[in-house]
Amino acid sequence: MKDYFTHYDQVLSQLKASKEEEPCSIQKMTEFLEQIRNGLGTCSSKIYSAVSFIDFFVHDILDYTILNKEEKSFTKNNSIFDVREAIIETIDLQLDKIEMKTIKTRTLFRGFTQGFYVQTDKKRLQQVLLNLISNAIKFTDRNGKILVVVDKLVTDEDGEKIKVSIIDSGMGVKKKDRKKLFKLFGSVKN
Repeated sequence: MKDYFTHYDQVLSQLKASKEEEPCSIQKMTEFLEQIRNGLGTCSSKIYSAVSFIDFFVHDILDYTILNKEEKSFTKNNSIFDVREAIIETIDLQLDKIEMKTIKTRTLFRGFTQGFYVQTDKKRLQQVLLNLISNAIKFTDRNGKILVVVDKLVTDEDGEKIKVSIIDSGMGVKKKDRKKLFKLFGSVKN
C-alpha cells in the first residue's frame, strides 16, 4: 500500500506540474483518475486478502477451542461449490508471498467431466489448503514452482471424493520428521 501512495503522490505532482505549464486537459484528468482507480483496486484486493487471512486464523482458533472442550460440538457447514474457485481464492490470499519469491504456481484438475463442483465444508477445505500452500511457499526457494493437483476419484459407497496434492520444488520433509507433521502444533524447522 505504501507503494500505491508513493505512486499517487508522483502522479499528483506530475499533474500539478503540467497544470502550471498548460491548462489541465480532459485527457490528463482521465489518465490521472484511471491511475487512482487502478491503485484503489490494488489496495482493496490487498485489504480483502488480509481480512480473509484473519478470518481463516480466527476459524483456526475457534476450531482449536472446540477440539479442546470435553463436549466437542464440531459442526461441518456443507455446501456445494466450485472447487476451482475455492483453490484459486486460497492461492490468491498468498499472492504477495508468491510474487516476492517469484514462485511459479499452476493448478491442474483431472477427472472432472461435468463441472468442478464438490459438496463439503468450504471454509475447512480452504483452511487446510491455506496451511499446505503456506508451507509450500515457505519451503520453496526463490524462482521455485508450486503445483496444485486436484483429482476427482472414482465414486464409491460414500460418494465422490477428491484428492488434492500440493507439489513444490522445495527440499521436502526428511523421513524422520514426517511423524511430527500430524501432531497438534507439530512443525519441522527446515
